[in-house]
Amino acid sequence: MALSSLLKHQTAVVEFMRPGLEAVLKMYLKIMDEIDFEELVGALRIIVDTYDEEIAPYAVSLCSKLADAYCRLISSSDE
Repeated sequence: MALSSLLKHQTAVVEFMRPGLEAVLKMYLKIMDEIDFEELVGALRIIVDTYDEEIAPYAVSLCSKLADAYCRLISSSDE
């Protein structure tokens, strides 16, 4: 979550993170599998917005994980 704040306010962080984007996305997706936390989705949105041109290779897995998270959220709200 701190990473998303840094990306919003410091352009040096954006360039520093660019080579490790794949690893960051994998970590976010792993955390989302383990923890259902709405703030993670918001933080992921900031990453996607920041790296909009580089995100295409990860779009399918991101959409899949977000759909899974949404389904878990819906099923838990029904309970």
